[in-house]
Amino acid sequence: MSRFTALLIGLLWFPPLLHAEEFPAPSDPYVTDIADLLPEQAEIRLRSKLAALRSDTGIEATVVTIPTRSVYTPQAPSLEAFATGLFNTWGIGHSARNDGILLLVVPEDEETRLELGAGYNQGYDVLAQDIVSRWLVPAFREEDYSDGIEAGMDAVVDRIARRHVARLPPEALPDRPGKMWDNLGAWVFGALFSLVAGFAIFGRQISDLAAGLKRCPKCGSRTLSRTRTTLVHAGPGVPGTSRIVTSCSTCGNRDEREERIGAVRRGGNGGDGGFGGGRSSGGGASGRW
Repeated sequence: MSRFTALLIGLLWFPPLLHAEEFPAPSDPYVTDIADLLPEQAEIRLRSKLAALRSDTGIEATVVTIPTRSVYTPQAPSLEAFATGLFNTWGIGHSARNDGILLLVVPEDEETRLELGAGYNQGYDVLAQDIVSRWLVPAFREEDYSDGIEAGMDAVVDRIARRHVARLPPEALPDRPGKMWDNLGAWVFGALFSLVAGFAIFGRQISDLAAGLKRCPKCGSRTLSRTRTTLVHAGPGVPGTSRIVTSCSTCGNRDEREERIGAVRRGGNGGDGGFGGGRSSGGGASGRW
């Protein structure tokens, strides 16, 4: 059996692979309950609270539940990277203020993420972690998702969103034993996350520069260079294509290949589902149970 035939049979045998998406699509700007964790009345209350928050302050906050991350194209290596990618793909928050808020709940993976827009300072990350640890994880551990989400979002609205829009400093939490080590751990995690995010953002540029350090496969000289040319620009829901050319200035050896550019999921001044085009730089807090 040829490799092509085996691949074709595999795709037909596992049809979900043919329809894998990188991220879920929003139902509306307030609640996208794909995992079906919220009763109807809880959804109505959440939408009302978050719509009032948006009307009063302009801050876009949304709740997303998915059963598991594994059904989506596995391009994000962690919950944190997935949440940041989802946030930026939807464009949650005002495009200039970057003040959006995302609560992501993934029950089968037993993990949750409270992602904040790039406009929030690190003091709000501490508050986000307190909310995750105090309200979300204990409730989710008992499979009380609806009450946990509502209580958690009440705390998010009062302690993060409304304080931020009022230009108040983040609420100070009381000191407790071991806080110094917690802060050290948070600093180390932040440094590592920034390093990983840097590679994710600038990975292509780094890869292109690294190509010049390799030996030419034909003459063995370290005189390779790489260029990229966009053939088809990515648009909303439509992937693009770029051409990558690696050439050797010593012997003239040349290699060309094409690379897919991910589709743009938000257009104009807004994002998918009625969002404003905001972005996150990875701030927030995670919890697991």
